[in-house]
Amino acid sequence: MPEYQKAYHLNQLRRFPGWIETRVWEEPKDPQRMAQPGQPEARRPEELTDESIVYMQENLTVSESCFDTGRTIFDRITPEWEDFCRNELHFVVPDWEEESRIAREASAKREGGSTEEEAKPDSARA
Repeated sequence: MPEYQKAYHLNQLRRFPGWIETRVWEEPKDPQRMAQPGQPEARRPEELTDESIVYMQENLTVSESCFDTGRTIFDRITPEWEDFCRNELHFVVPDWEEESRIAREASAKREGGSTEEEAKPDSARA
């Protein structure tokens, strides 16, 4: 399963007192995406504004693109950053198992079927 990521406007992340944009760029693995001779601007990073959309990764690094996580703009993971992400940005990686359980129960109710709890034998119910 791909890593979870969430989009933010850059101005939301720049509120963090320790915010420093590092703009780390890994070379693309796909030769077609590399700059062609005579076109150096093809790899030049775009200027980021407060309204730029960036992507918080599951590991709390921030990327400029949701598809190319090699375009990192912030990777200083500190306890203060973790606290800011949790309390100010309300960034939480979903519990996929719980989300799936809720979706299955909702689907069963819509279809008139039984939920997982109702399907358990009486001795197994809490």
